[in-house]
Amino acid sequence: MSGELLVRSPAMLWRNLGERVVLAPPGAEDFEELSPTAAAAWRMLEAPRTLPELTDALAATYRVPPDDIVDDVRSLVEDLIDRSAIEMVAHADD
Repeated sequence: MSGELLVRSPAMLWRNLGERVVLAPPGAEDFEELSPTAAAAWRMLEAPRTLPELTDALAATYRVPPDDIVDDVRSLVEDLIDRSAIEMVAHADD
């Protein structure tokens, strides 16, 4: 997963509502509000990033060592992929 880019799914509709991010999954009847950390990650994925890049950015934001959050970020990314909010794509250098 570390060599692939994480990108927002182009099919996912969303809105910033103040500090919150609300997703409107295609075909779903309800909206999904992201947790504050997931919302921060979503905003950081305005530009594609690798998992290590996202981990480093979140670590800097929350002022923690990247090694302390890498497993949590991986779980968050897996959850967002399962929700079809983000996708992994091959890195152009691969």
